[in-house]
Amino acid sequence: MDKMILKPTLKSLIFNTPSLEVWTNLFRYGVSRFRPSVQVSHTPISMVIYVSKRCNFKCSFCFTYSDLNKADWQDYELSPDGFEQLMNSEFGRKVLRVGFLGGEPFMNPYLFDFLESAHRKGKITTIVTNASLVDEEKKQKLKKISPTMLGISLYDNNLNDVAQLSEWMASQSKDFWVQSVVESTGLEKIKEKILFANKHGVKNLILSNYHPSYSHEKEKVIFADNNEFKKISKEARTLASQLGMQLTLPNPIQREYKIRSCTMAFNYVHVDAKGVLGPCCFRAPKEEYGSIYESNSWNNEPHLKLRETFLNSKLEPLSECAYCENFSRDLYSL
Repeated sequence: MDKMILKPTLKSLIFNTPSLEVWTNLFRYGVSRFRPSVQVSHTPISMVIYVSKRCNFKCSFCFTYSDLNKADWQDYELSPDGFEQLMNSEFGRKVLRVGFLGGEPFMNPYLFDFLESAHRKGKITTIVTNASLVDEEKKQKLKKISPTMLGISLYDNNLNDVAQLSEWMASQSKDFWVQSVVESTGLEKIKEKILFANKHGVKNLILSNYHPSYSHEKEKVIFADNNEFKKISKEARTLASQLGMQLTLPNPIQREYKIRSCTMAFNYVHVDAKGVLGPCCFRAPKEEYGSIYESNSWNNEPHLKLRETFLNSKLEPLSECAYCENFSRDLYSL
């Protein structure tokens, strides 16, 4: 398991003990790692729930950009009853980790209710936020009930919000990380982001490769043969080590797809308020992927096809995977 999440995960397992169903499912997944198959008998280990399809930011590289702030947003705003329905499904009962995502999750007024319920059910929890809506009232609530880890997304337009929330989280000894996208056209920002994080008490910094979801600006993608990135990466690791910071650097994209290490197709799903599934961290829920309420939905054709591309190296990756940095790494080391 990744060092960043190991300590808070162990702490959560001690104070919020998972059910026997969760442990049994986790065991089945562990066994499957030795003999992977496109057909799986376990259910996801990690489930990220879209609690809102509203966001107060408009980031062009966001993989849910085209789904946000539509006229029908209320149909996708998760309610307390809707959350309990998700958690009472087979996926919900057996899942170990529940993540809360948006849009911006703090736009949903019931977010802390979801968090409290998930903890009562023995779940490891995460929230990813742009920090802009975490005011003093929400900080007081976070004092009483906080996720196992809070993820804070850093952009050019929310530096002050990220700085303030990071400092507050550090002052409260809360577990959190800051994440930010790096483009090949702005590699000099890697050092800037490390120094910014250090200044504001951040001990876990995740820098991600640009993913051309909608803009298709492939010139912004960092490829494995980028010599400038290799040089800057070495310097960044040294700097982070000197600062006592856990640093995850962007994973450069292969020109040839020799390494296929992503395991999300075998352990991870996204789900919206209606129970519709998405197969990985870069694909939003769509009807074609099935529903959490359908029997054996995780073994339908799109999921089988996705898994097959990781088990058969002769196959070309799916178009959605071609420029994904996680194609050649196991993001959470599960």
